[in-house]
Amino acid sequence: SQSRYEYGNRLEFTFIEPPTPQDNHIQKADNFKVRIGEEAVDSEIYYIESCSLSLYSGGKKIYGPFDMTPVGNQDVTSEREHNLNDLEDGTYEYIVSCWNKEKGTTSLSRKITIDRKAPVLNFVTPTPANGSVINEGSFEVRVAGNEKLGFCNIFLNGQGGPMTEDKKTGQWFISFTGLPENVYNFLVSCSDLADNSIS
Repeated sequence: SQSRYEYGNRLEFTFIEPPTPQDNHIQKADNFKVRIGEEAVDSEIYYIESCSLSLYSGGKKIYGPFDMTPVGNQDVTSEREHNLNDLEDGTYEYIVSCWNKEKGTTSLSRKITIDRKAPVLNFVTPTPANGSVINEGSFEVRVAGNEKLGFCNIFLNGQGGPMTEDKKTGQWFISFTGLPENVYNFLVSCSDLADNSIS
């Protein structure tokens, strides 16, 4: 996807951050605002005359095109915006097309993912099974999620600490060594890239 087109003979504008999310942003909120602003061409501003926004999912248009609203004074503003609300979980592409009679039409696009579901975790090998009895003072705990995880913590008998991501597998793990004979309980808590958490 593109954030800006470089055509000297066409209208040039860019996404304004904030409030526009960065390209490929992942968030929990089911709404966001898209705002664009015109860029000068040869030190001149060719004021945007109209802009429309369309929303796509899986390559299919599901919303729009709808006119974007001028920000501020409609006669002189070079900015337009539009709010997108009540979106279901999923990955979307939004395309903004703006027009000026001197420069024609230019289109920009970005992608965003809405994710409000907590990840699903599973303990994987070599994590000891629940209720296991082992004859050494060391063991490894490893978890896998049904989606990419952003962070994991483990609590061993109430004492918390961070786990490490295995970049090759996407699993998270931690090794304990030199433990005295005892009964150990561990709890793992992880968050996905949208900060949905599960324990």
